[in-house]
Amino acid sequence: MMDRRRFLLTSLAGAVAMPLAAGCQQAGKVWQVAILVKGSPPAGPNPMFDLFVANLRSVGWIEGRNISFIRRFAEGNDDRLKEFAAELVRLKIDIIVVTNTSTSIAARQATVTIPIVMTQVADPIGSGLVTSLAHPGGNVTGMSFMARATAGKELQFLREIAPRISRVTHLWDLTNPGQVLQKSEADAAALTLGIKIQHIAVGTDSDLDNAMTLLLKNRPEAVAVGGLVVTDTAILRFAEFAVRNQLPTCTAFPRFVQQGFLLSWGPAIREQWQRAASYVDKILKGAKPADLPVEQPTVFDLVINLKTAKALGLTIPPSVLARADQVIE
Repeated sequence: MMDRRRFLLTSLAGAVAMPLAAGCQQAGKVWQVAILVKGSPPAGPNPMFDLFVANLRSVGWIEGRNISFIRRFAEGNDDRLKEFAAELVRLKIDIIVVTNTSTSIAARQATVTIPIVMTQVADPIGSGLVTSLAHPGGNVTGMSFMARATAGKELQFLREIAPRISRVTHLWDLTNPGQVLQKSEADAAALTLGIKIQHIAVGTDSDLDNAMTLLLKNRPEAVAVGGLVVTDTAILRFAEFAVRNQLPTCTAFPRFVQQGFLLSWGPAIREQWQRAASYVDKILKGAKPADLPVEQPTVFDLVINLKTAKALGLTIPPSVLARADQVIE
């Protein structure tokens, strides 16, 4: 793997880590930050969580000394997600960090007082999480994911790599309101590009297995995949299926490309977690979520898997490679 652009380093509070400020009046307190995830625990290391913790450490928040982390994984189960959100409220967690639209809504329904920092939320206003981006107005703030930008751009890159593609199947999670928005954007982009698009709803690992059967029956020329809440094992299994059946795959999530998808394009996930750490830092130092504007992504990554391209018999055009932020070989 090689980076095509210098790794972004986001400063949380200037170049020098400052001592904990006046907002932390309770000397000796260990603040509790919860990470609530709709999906499953990662099979291996979790670089985004590690980045989040490292960024907080750089401004003086040391795990075990003045901050602790609690992680809850609902493994795709909405009822369990609601149970975990209620549990975190009972535990009187200081901040809840959430990782998509469904998780943000579950947390918001559980509490209107505990600060919630969101990441990867497609439409914070349309989902009812904030009043406006500039003035959230409640206990929720954080990063949006700009879903309107991702679905169409993925298809554009796919068409650049494989110009003859005219039929695409889109896999999406109907339980995630943000995915509904991406579905409509994929429809609009497909119409513009002259691509016929079909949608298959996927909510679990078994749904993804069933989707493979449908894909064999319908035989599209490529597959676009949304933010499915499935295990890494299921994603790897699907990536191998796609290569075996000569189906180029595109998504907004780089970890899918690391598992064998052809390409991803979307807001940099690392930036979402870096900025989440910044929000947590500010809130623990006394800021109110209502006063912290929701930020939109500033960094977008194009990731290409050359090994997958070769297995599919595709040559990545130099014009696409030149724009890639990361190439997996």
